[in-house]
Amino acid sequence: PEDKSDLRAFVDRMDAAVRDGDEERYFELNLAFHDRVATASGATRAKDLYTSLGKEVRLMRLRVLTGGASLALSNSEHDRIVRAIEIGDKEAAGKVGAQHHINGKLRLLETL
Repeated sequence: PEDKSDLRAFVDRMDAAVRDGDEERYFELNLAFHDRVATASGATRAKDLYTSLGKEVRLMRLRVLTGGASLALSNSEHDRIVRAIEIGDKEAAGKVGAQHHINGKLRLLETL
């Protein structure tokens, strides 16, 4: 329950940052959200890999997370992930999370 509550709070705060046009705040919350998901997963190996790629991941996100439409799209994907977690649907959370990862890569390619 604490994980679910924390993740929902992150999505809500990122929504507020999108509404306020505060890209810097969104970026920081986004990083913290992904860190929190990694911790909540309990998958220590995956979390370790994620952490070891931290600098590269942050640079990619900094490039991709610009403009209100990009932030809103990113956070709508976060919302779908958290909804799946909230109802306890691990399979859906995994699928939506994987698609979020792929979508991020595609958005990065679009900026190149």
